[in-house]
Amino acid sequence: MLLQWLGGKCRRCPQASAEATTGGIGPTHDDITVDAIAEALGVPVVHHPQAVAVLEAYYTTRGGLTEARKRMARVPEGADLIENRMSG
Repeated sequence: MLLQWLGGKCRRCPQASAEATTGGIGPTHDDITVDAIAEALGVPVVHHPQAVAVLEAYYTTRGGLTEARKRMARVPEGADLIENRMSG
């Protein structure tokens, strides 16, 4: 039900040329935000190659990039990243 609610929020503004979302505190297993937005936009969820590269570099000396951590690189297909100069 929450997935449909979030997706409905995205579908309310069909004239919008962009959707902006922000991240949370980390790679939680139950975060459905990306899935809801992808569903609303009618696109699949993919791992963004630039995000994967940033995470791989960051986690090289911190135990490696696990599948759980890699969830942070999931985006709706076609998404653009906005660089965060403060944290990487």
